[in-house]
Amino acid sequence: MKQAGKNSKSTFASLTDAISQVLSDDEGSCFGICNEVGTAKIANPFANADIAYVESPYSYNSITDFRDNIRSIRNVWLGSTNSTANDYSFHTFFASVKQDAVNEAVEKAYVSAIEGISNMPAPFVKYCSVVWGKNFDDPDNWESTTE
Repeated sequence: MKQAGKNSKSTFASLTDAISQVLSDDEGSCFGICNEVGTAKIANPFANADIAYVESPYSYNSITDFRDNIRSIRNVWLGSTNSTANDYSFHTFFASVKQDAVNEAVEKAYVSAIEGISNMPAPFVKYCSVVWGKNFDDPDNWESTTE
């Protein structure tokens, strides 16, 4: 980020371009990750009733993976992995320009998302299979439990 637009090795023409990439709705950006967790990783299994749409179904790590995806957004926002904003973070920048409402909104959103995901029935794949009316305990023989 510090080198954005400063030399020919920079991927981005300017710091604004680099920031836009991190926060935009492109794949891999903060918005993109958030959107993928909600509309794909959580919603698709229910919409499609298919285990192929469940992340980490056999290790029962779906909920951990969802939380970690949102934590990655928190880490980008704070510029650290210890839940504390560093000197070169988005949090620190918005605080320096007196935009505390932006920090509060972003931080409330990721805290709320992490808490909501933590409160989901676990393991996620077994909850999905109940909703689907299928027996997850025998994944080789997926039979409807409503027959």
